[in-house]
Amino acid sequence: MRMPSGALLAAGMIAWPLAACDDAPQATANASAAAPPAVTVAKPLAQDIVEWDEYTGRFDATQTVEIRARVSGYLNEVRFKDGQQVRQGDVLFDIDPRPFERALEQARAELFAATTKVENANLDVTRGQPLIERKIISDKSFDDRMSLLRDAQAAVKVAEAKVKSAELDLSFSTIAAPISGRIGRTLVTAGNWVSAGSVSGATLLTTIVSQDPIYIYFDVNENNYIKYKRLAERGVLDLI
Repeated sequence: MRMPSGALLAAGMIAWPLAACDDAPQATANASAAAPPAVTVAKPLAQDIVEWDEYTGRFDATQTVEIRARVSGYLNEVRFKDGQQVRQGDVLFDIDPRPFERALEQARAELFAATTKVENANLDVTRGQPLIERKIISDKSFDDRMSLLRDAQAAVKVAEAKVKSAELDLSFSTIAAPISGRIGRTLVTAGNWVSAGSVSGATLLTTIVSQDPIYIYFDVNENNYIKYKRLAERGVLDLI
């Protein structure tokens, strides 16, 4: 049986809402079946924090020593390796000691000769003492003997000073580390002549820098300096 076109349109309009009503319960069921969203929970954390600032600094040794020769001569031996750690008193360089040994021997010989003169002059004075009392020799002769004794005694003191100076020069032929620390590179190798004298004329052999303790230098801007100062005044920060 054929229906009028108007009746067909009315039937379609009635069927569509019915179909829509049939899909609504299924969409609601799908939504209820979806998993709940994941939630991250964190408890509040309480801890002490340190406020810090970063600066670029440079290290500097508390002690720096330039090793120079105190006596002139040919360098015999270098007893360290570049950059090694040395202790105070360690032998670093040896200068040829033979010229200083000969000078010491000569100074000791001069001291012996001066001492002998003192002994002879003292004997002359001792012998002249009873003679002057008995008026056998004149006062002038006895005074001359006393003068010779004093001259001889003065010569002994000069000779003793020369011996000490020669001993000192001989000890300077062995160069030891004055401080403990890190030694630099050798600036003069064995076989070369090293010169003594003033700081400007003496040969620089190497350098030693101490390592413990050590300085560190860095620049702070004005704002941070004021901040640190105020914190120190309040007792929050301890400025050394």
